[in-house]
Amino acid sequence: MKALRYYGAHDIRYESMDDPTPQSDRDAVVKVDACAICGSDLHIYHGHGFSEDVGFCVGHEAVGEVVEIGRGVSRLKAGDKVMIPAAVGCGACRPCLAGVVNLCENGMGSCYGLSAKLQGSQAEAVRVPAADVNAVRIPEGVTAEQALLMTDALATAWFGARSADIVPGSSVAVIGLGPIGLMAVESAFVMGAHIVYAIDPIAERRALAEQAGAIALHPGEAVETIREATKGRKLDCAIEVVGRDEAVDLALRLVRARGTVSVIGVQQSRR
Repeated sequence: MKALRYYGAHDIRYESMDDPTPQSDRDAVVKVDACAICGSDLHIYHGHGFSEDVGFCVGHEAVGEVVEIGRGVSRLKAGDKVMIPAAVGCGACRPCLAGVVNLCENGMGSCYGLSAKLQGSQAEAVRVPAADVNAVRIPEGVTAEQALLMTDALATAWFGARSADIVPGSSVAVIGLGPIGLMAVESAFVMGAHIVYAIDPIAERRALAEQAGAIALHPGEAVETIREATKGRKLDCAIEVVGRDEAVDLALRLVRARGTVSVIGVQQSRR
């Protein structure tokens, strides 16, 4: 099959690799219909990856059609349209059953496309381990594009907003207005936020946040503007979606005592 494979900074190649096959009775193979590009993929592209591997297929946000299942797969069948969440686990231990797959007690906690350990989904097909729990049928009435958002980006934004302890009437700042930041703005409003400040140095991104109902600010004016608007009380919570120390510091400066800062940006070391 054809796939996008990583060989080093700025070196991702469209080339052939082996077709995926089940490696256990619980695996499935999914023909990929669409795969999104994550900020993590951009980290890898720029050479700030998550492993020393090269030659692996990147990508971890996909939807597609089940084409093969192992004998131990009972909830899926060939022809099912599914979404493939970015992170996987064994689906049998206590952490996995609680949705905390990164703490998988059987060593299966992983993410597609970060190394050769689990090949990515920017390919014609992908192997899904423990498919009964790591692939989900797309509900009726949900489009493929909507399902694709739920594999990672929208789920991350929602998690970030939920972790910020937003309740009806909350005042919120979202720092970083890429796709996930913009969805975090909308998530905050859905959770009942009274006011959302959307902070980013890029004017086009701020304009998109304004269309969603937020008050858009440049980072350089955020502290003083919010201090004046709140008469020094500051905000109830902030969501950091950048992955830089400066953004985390700004979030802490914007939130009141006993407020909440939710950090979901992927922190990368400087090189």
